[in-house]
Amino acid sequence: MEIEMKRQRIRKLGQLWKNKELLGELKMAGLKKILYSVHVNKDVEKVFIKERKDIKSRGYVEKSRDKERAGIEELEQVKENLKFEIQTLKAEIRVYEELIKKN
Repeated sequence: MEIEMKRQRIRKLGQLWKNKELLGELKMAGLKKILYSVHVNKDVEKVFIKERKDIKSRGYVEKSRDKERAGIEELEQVKENLKFEIQTLKAEIRVYEELIKKN
């Protein structure tokens, strides 16, 4: 039973990887919110630079840039975690493939 569940998980991950639908899974994992916040901050920065040139808006733009940097750093961390997870899953796949070949 447990082996069959793991096989299904491997098949699902393999399908995601091959079909490039991994982004859909990442969005469900919360990455969409991070991407959206970075995108919104970039838009806010452009709007404020175009419309207002006073010191107050520059301070707001700096805050936006800081938030954007934090979002990018968060994305980099998520990316590293996903790379590690993918490597782990690939190793699991190899182990199960060997087990299947032996049986």
